[in-house]
Amino acid sequence: RSVERKLDAGRDHWTLGARLRDERWFEESGRATYELLQKEGLAADTRCVDYGCGSLRVGRHLIEALAPGGYLAMDLSSRFYREGIAQLDPELVSDRRPAYADIDESGVERAREFAPDLLVCVGVLLHLSEHELPGFFRNVAGILAGKGRAWVTFKEGPATSRTSDLSWTHTRELLRTRAAEVGLGAEFEELAALEAWTAYDDGDLRLMRLSPTSA
Repeated sequence: RSVERKLDAGRDHWTLGARLRDERWFEESGRATYELLQKEGLAADTRCVDYGCGSLRVGRHLIEALAPGGYLAMDLSSRFYREGIAQLDPELVSDRRPAYADIDESGVERAREFAPDLLVCVGVLLHLSEHELPGFFRNVAGILAGKGRAWVTFKEGPATSRTSDLSWTHTRELLRTRAAEVGLGAEFEELAALEAWTAYDDGDLRLMRLSPTSA
């Protein structure tokens, strides 16, 4: 809620709210991420959950690209989603019928019923401490429900480390272990193609692909 208080006070933000720190960066970094998802196999008929959607930096491109009813956004506050939706063409929103669910128990169940092919999670693990990771992986596993896959970005470090008030790095080993605890396999690679588009461009952006080990 501290982020919402800052937004209420008129502060700008890289990815949240109506007052963006850099609108060009917001648009072009979101599109760069979307284009990578296309290379990962995203198609018009993909059913996609945008976990930690924020104000739709990536989501606006997904909404435009996916078939009607194919996009479900999730976050801790619907405020961020509403402010992102308000910036889109109302006709596009009416046609594509994007949906929203809170990240809580009922929201995870709704996302599970949505039956996604792909869960996209950009810039969330950056803000999660080690003790918050089990809950994250439980949610992802619950949403995928033994099928589908997840595409998750994170910042890698030699150990779990707090790099600022709201930012963390994690090791691949820790993430792989937490994923395995809920039946998810994890594969990793660097994301050099996105480094120019992250607000935290220091060479340690990584991609984690998750899939049910029973799939």
